[in-house]
Amino acid sequence: MPPLDLDLNTVDTSFPLIMNGELVGISIDKVENVLTAKQSNMLKLTLKTTTSTKSIKNEVLNPGLTLFHNINLEPTGKGTWEMVVRNIASVTQATGWLGTLQAFLNGGFMTLQGARCNAKVSYVPEGPDKTGTHRNAKNEIAAFLKP
Repeated sequence: MPPLDLDLNTVDTSFPLIMNGELVGISIDKVENVLTAKQSNMLKLTLKTTTSTKSIKNEVLNPGLTLFHNINLEPTGKGTWEMVVRNIASVTQATGWLGTLQAFLNGGFMTLQGARCNAKVSYVPEGPDKTGTHRNAKNEIAAFLKP
């Protein structure tokens, strides 16, 4: 137990972030089909690292870090079906999922839960996004890697 007189204003509350370009093993812990603000279907994946990796501070990070990744299941905005299919295929090919687009869209995506693969992680620094909204620093999946 830490000392009870610990000044909580001095505690670093930031989450460890993975160094840009790191290759990590991941497990898909949770798969959710959610509606976006524009009422289109999207998969929300909760991922856990399964291998050690390095942080942006060059520290060793043990397995078990949580990452998130979203995949649109239908075109939105400037997105096309070609882009949607490419994003879905990147995950299915990396995890070894076998089946058709129809099977995937009809609920086959739920079988991704528990699947493992490798991914390249990118680091996005704190600052305004393309809409001008200020965002905290975060990690994103840059690419799912084929075995």
